[in-house]
Amino acid sequence: MRSIKYILIGVLIAMSQVVIGSESDSSESGDQWKLLEVKSKEYEEVWFFRKSMNAPKAKKKDQLATLVYFTVEYTPRDPSGLPNKKDAELLYSFEEEVIPEVEKEANCLMVASVVKGGIKDHLFYVSDPEKFLSSIGKYKSKLANLSVSLEKVDDPEWEVYADFPDGK
Repeated sequence: MRSIKYILIGVLIAMSQVVIGSESDSSESGDQWKLLEVKSKEYEEVWFFRKSMNAPKAKKKDQLATLVYFTVEYTPRDPSGLPNKKDAELLYSFEEEVIPEVEKEANCLMVASVVKGGIKDHLFYVSDPEKFLSSIGKYKSKLANLSVSLEKVDDPEWEVYADFPDGK
């Protein structure tokens, strides 16, 4: 199973690498996301960390005590570790169309994502893990033949979110 600790270790290693950060604002929802791109000076692999800057202000934050990693594995297109065009379109479509539905159905909030080395992790804080698993399970077929895994962690203080890289 994937662990945020491995991601954070990677970021620490990335201190000797090129880091590019940017912020985006979704005009419809007012969501603010920070994107951190990490490129190794020694290797071709590229990592993208995306973090919601509005998540800590969520009205229901105190109800969202469980962190769920929803991990999708894809075949990297090249040594960068990024997805090929078909997989990238699938992942984008899933995030734009399915995740908002899951957030509504399961009373959860996606707070971050990571793309690196053939995986895309979506980090959700959820109020009811079983309801979340049921909801997201309905949409698994939208990811075609990509491999999907889940990991649950109790995190009522949102410590993983606080430690998630955002380029600060």
